Amino acid sequence: MTKIFSHRAIFNSKENTLDGIKFYAKKMINVELDLRKNDEVYLSHEQSEKGDSFKDACEILKNSNIQAALHIKEFKIVSELQKILEENSLEEKCFLFMDDVKYELLQKNISKNIEIAFYMNKKKHCENKIIWCDELKGKWFEKEIISGFQKKGKELIGMSPELISSVGMNQIKKEWKYLVKMGFDGICTNHPMELKKWLELEGQVN
Repeated sequence: MTKIFSHRAIFNSKENTLDGIKFYAKKMINVELDLRKNDEVYLSHEQSEKGDSFKDACEILKNSNIQAALHIKEFKIVSELQKILEENSLEEKCFLFMDDVKYELLQKNISKNIEIAFYMNKKKHCENKIIWCDELKGKWFEKEIISGFQKKGKELIGMSPELISSVGMNQIKKEWKYLVKMGFDGICTNHPMELKKWLELEGQVN
C-alpha cells in the first residue's frame, strides 16, 4: 500500500505547524517537516522565520501512529536533534534526510539507531534503506530501477510534481498514477487529502 507524506505538514495554507501535525496524526497521514535551529530546534522552511518548537512536535508524534520525514535544513541541529529524538523514543517513528553536500557528514555524526534517508535526484548507488526521490536533474523513474532497489530491501518515496514545478491538479494526478505504477512505496505531496481520496478510488490506502 502507498504511504502518504504531507509536504511540510501543510494545513490551512500554513506550513510546518503543530496544528498541521495534529491534523494529519488524526487522519493517519505521515508528515514531512523542515527543521532549523536558533535557541532551539524549530519547524521552518525559511531561515528568517521562527517556527513552532520541535520538542512540542515530538509530544504529538510520540502519541501518534504516523511517521515523520525530518528535512534537516541546517547541519548545526544534528546533535541536539538526535538528543531530542532519543529522549522521546522517536527513533523508529522518524527518519532524517538532507539535500546538500553535507549529507555524508550527517551519516558520520548521527547515531546508527536513527534512520537516514538518501536524497536521490538521479540514479546512483545507495546503501540506505530509505530513498527520498525526485527527478529534479532529469528523468530516471523506471519500474525496473525501482523494483531493483526494492529487491535490495529499499523503501522509495517519490515527490509529487508540484513540489518541483508549478503544475495543475490534472497533471499532479497523472503523476500520482505514474508513481504508483512504478511501484513507489510512498508519495510526498502538497495535497495529501486529495491523494488519500485518489488512492482509495484506485484501491490503494495509506
